[in-house]
Amino acid sequence: DGVSAPWSTPLPVPAAFLRPYLQLFVCSYVASDHYLVVSFGPLLFGVDRIEHRARWVRSLMPAELPPNTVLQQVNGEGYLALMTTAGQPIQTLGLLSPAGPNGVLVQTQEGVAALDLPTGDLRWLRTDSPPILEAFGDEEHLYLVDFHQFTDVRAIRAVRTADGAAVAIPDCVD
Repeated sequence: DGVSAPWSTPLPVPAAFLRPYLQLFVCSYVASDHYLVVSFGPLLFGVDRIEHRARWVRSLMPAELPPNTVLQQVNGEGYLALMTTAGQPIQTLGLLSPAGPNGVLVQTQEGVAALDLPTGDLRWLRTDSPPILEAFGDEEHLYLVDFHQFTDVRAIRAVRTADGAAVAIPDCVD
């Protein structure tokens, strides 16, 4: 009939640990046929939609925040930003694109990464990605929009989602 019954699954993190994030961050997600990746503040959870269980958890939070920085929600779609206490952006973190056969794509402190949907393991990492970016794409390509201070577009680059290899595209920044 096309209607799914609601279900829930416990997350592999103590509720007391999650409680502060409830007040500070919006929950967002990307889904494939089989898996759901939920972003809750700086945490990513891989959920098996068929077995109804959490399979993995990853933190995007640096082990220690640099001095005079804070982690803030940038928009209602799960992007986080590491910012100076004066409000200057340093880096964006979070989900970048839909989940697909090549995994889920995320911006980490190390760069743009593809994570395996069933395990959360790293498939590939591009350490040359800009620290402040937005992304869009499909199952084959991810387009990275490099910003200067969240306002001016510097460049747009493309990578293959299968392996993270650069893809040549025409210059589209005026």
